[in-house]
Amino acid sequence: MSRDADRMSTELLLKIGTALYGDAFRGSLAADLGVSDRTLRSWLSGQRDVPGGVWDDLAALIEMQQARLRAAMFQLNHDIRLATVNPDDDKPF
Repeated sequence: MSRDADRMSTELLLKIGTALYGDAFRGSLAADLGVSDRTLRSWLSGQRDVPGGVWDDLAALIEMQQARLRAAMFQLNHDIRLATVNPDDDKPF
């Protein structure tokens, strides 16, 4: 892999890890990918290439997080509607 591609892979892995788990993502991401912290660190440092299958695993993790967020948003919207309806007259406050 070229140096630019290595840098882009490292940056993308860092961006995805942070988006999924926050700044302290390394342990959680490694666990969810089924690799050791050391392996993840070697990918992030560019010492080792990220195996191709890992990108598919990351896409699946993103999709799962999106589904959890959609469910949470649905629940939030539902609960807000319930909380803003006056039970005596079914009209919003």
